[in-house]
Amino acid sequence: EVPDLDALVEEKWNKILALDPASIQPMPGVQDCVSMLHDLQIPLGVASTSRLAFIHFVLDALHLSSSFSSLTSGEEVQHGKPAPDIYQLAAKRLGADPVQCVAIEDAKHGVQAAVSAGLVCIGYQGDPPTQQDLSAATHRVHHFSEVDETLLQALSSSSL
Repeated sequence: EVPDLDALVEEKWNKILALDPASIQPMPGVQDCVSMLHDLQIPLGVASTSRLAFIHFVLDALHLSSSFSSLTSGEEVQHGKPAPDIYQLAAKRLGADPVQCVAIEDAKHGVQAAVSAGLVCIGYQGDPPTQQDLSAATHRVHHFSEVDETLLQALSSSSL
């Protein structure tokens, strides 16, 4: 008998959401980066293919929820990444033109989605570097500490 794919997916999500929030670990430097951007009064949004419940779970676990004014889930768009839909909706929710936005992405399809939507895209390669091809990103970093006001100003002036 063929397993019910929807039931398996639902079971997976239920197990994930039942995890101890203390077990959720951020990428190195992400909390400081979010705090810095928030302190600069840069509106922040999430554009994730994950379910909205999972986005809330992770942001709550990392005590970052209050830093984000907009959350956009792949559940809310017709076409997932690499299509630009999720970034177009996220920019609209932030009240911004996509060309005024900067995405930070760690996956090839995410970079493609952001660039296709017209955003400047920072590819987060990590350290050690991810095996994802992030070459389409406007700029690439290995650590979130590299994302600072100077970089954002340089990227925004070069994209205009």
